[in-house]
Amino acid sequence: DAEYGYIEIKEENFDREIKNILKKEGLVGLNITIPFKEKIVPYLSKTDTEDAIEKLLVKNYYFCVDAVNCVTIKKKQLTGKNTDWTGFGDAYFHNSKKNYKSNFVVPKEYRTALVFGYGGAGKAVVFSLLRNTLWKQIIVCNRTFEKIKTIQGIYLPTPSKKNFFSYVDHDNVLIKKYLKDGLNTKERRKLSSEGLTFVDCIKTEEIPKYISKADLAINTTPTDILKGFENLKVKTHCEGFDIVYRPREGTGFLKHFKKDNRIEGIYMLVHQAAPCFKEWFGIEPETEDVDLYKKLFEKMNQK
Repeated sequence: DAEYGYIEIKEENFDREIKNILKKEGLVGLNITIPFKEKIVPYLSKTDTEDAIEKLLVKNYYFCVDAVNCVTIKKKQLTGKNTDWTGFGDAYFHNSKKNYKSNFVVPKEYRTALVFGYGGAGKAVVFSLLRNTLWKQIIVCNRTFEKIKTIQGIYLPTPSKKNFFSYVDHDNVLIKKYLKDGLNTKERRKLSSEGLTFVDCIKTEEIPKYISKADLAINTTPTDILKGFENLKVKTHCEGFDIVYRPREGTGFLKHFKKDNRIEGIYMLVHQAAPCFKEWFGIEPETEDVDLYKKLFEKMNQK
């Protein structure tokens, strides 16, 4: 017995209006969307980081827990959580055409994901990829290169005291060489066989060079970042994932990939929403019902 609606707030009015919203009688939770995912944090009693890498283990980078999209209210306590990273991961693995258990067409060493954008959603996507041992290389591209260059490094896929390696604080010769000069194929294979994931950062003008290396490309920006580049060489099996869900075709980003290799943003929308619903009501919603998506598309196309 509940209602779910939305309230639009102008950025300059956020601090005043959010206080009134949080006082509403009967409110059990809310979702926060851009550009307020970081601004909501000071109003929370705590942030749930149970599934996330802790701040100090990743050189002062939370990746996604400093961007809250789900707030739960219980006993006057406001708990913030990020479900974007699990939403992306679940959406991808439920909708990818690849069979990762046996038929993935790329050798294990070359499983490369390319992420466009490093805002709140971009951080969540990178975090999700890092938590999955499938990806051996993650390439991040952002319009402001200064924002991403410090995340270049070599990461373990699960949280530990040695989660992040840089040539400044680690004496492994290959790690030092990677961060300073790069590695050849043989050297990369040696490191990746140890369960490590490479994170590389590139500038937008380098896109044509690196799109040809990707096995998965994810757009977290509000525009088609590939538009304007000519003769892009995309692998025939490379999957494209545009997290923008309205309109259904997203930003136009998916046009650069074969029809069978396109994943629409609506799937991430549903998969990030499901755990929020469970937090608020204790019920796990169905997320794989084909009719559900048909109804959502119909609803979104209504004026």
